Amino acid sequence: MFLLNKSKHFLTYFNLLFSYSIFKHFPFYISLIIFVSIQPSSAGNAGSLFTSETLELVNQPTAGIITNGELIKLHFAGNNNINISGEYFLQKNFVVGYGFNIENLLGNKQIEISDLLGFIARYRILNEHKYYPALTVGIDLQGKGEYIPALDQNEFLPTGLYFAASKAFKWDLGYLSLHLGANYPVSINKQFDRISSYFGFEQTISKYASINLEYDFAGNNNPKFEIKKGITNLAIRYSISSDFTVGINIIDIFSTYNKTYRMLKMEYRSNFIK
Repeated sequence: MFLLNKSKHFLTYFNLLFSYSIFKHFPFYISLIIFVSIQPSSAGNAGSLFTSETLELVNQPTAGIITNGELIKLHFAGNNNINISGEYFLQKNFVVGYGFNIENLLGNKQIEISDLLGFIARYRILNEHKYYPALTVGIDLQGKGEYIPALDQNEFLPTGLYFAASKAFKWDLGYLSLHLGANYPVSINKQFDRISSYFGFEQTISKYASINLEYDFAGNNNPKFEIKKGITNLAIRYSISSDFTVGINIIDIFSTYNKTYRMLKMEYRSNFIK
């Protein structure tokens, strides 16, 4: 009887543990790990053989910047929604870009392009050095997720004005990059515009794959910056080639404000000079 009671308690704890949304999708995460173990011929911005910098931790920007050419990013969200953005190298440490949304790309509904055009610009004011991090200031008005007509904005607010710092370290498990930043969203619905901050890290898990973890204080819903009210986001990224990187963004993994949200992300890099 004692062993039976003990087993019942164990099952109770087991069920409680897996009640969190992050564990409910455990088989999905295992599939991702198997996928990233495949070895391509060259690396993009994921993995220890990276050839370009990471521009986004998960939802929020790093101090990374493209040093040549252009970068096209696609975020595939729910209901056939695609967030498209492009960034173009203008001169050393300065890029500009754009962003827009396409809805109902697949299916039998009418394809719609949102009226919101997101402007993007980054300027790196300090390059990374052995003793100090890279520092970048910028503006990103491209929202993510589905477009909500009633609010005239996307599910996830654009970063807006931001300041980001990034520093990379090499150790026995590959490269570890630390990132932090502060931002002020700029949206049409001004009631959500409150200063916020975020931090996180990127760890290479193979020559061609990286895992990113981001904690966003989400100032629009958390003006007092309470830790328990922040949002934790996760990304697993994989380099198909030196020009093409894919990944899965998993937003709000602990369901702090809503159900866990997943987005497929693709990045294509094109150099003017090879």
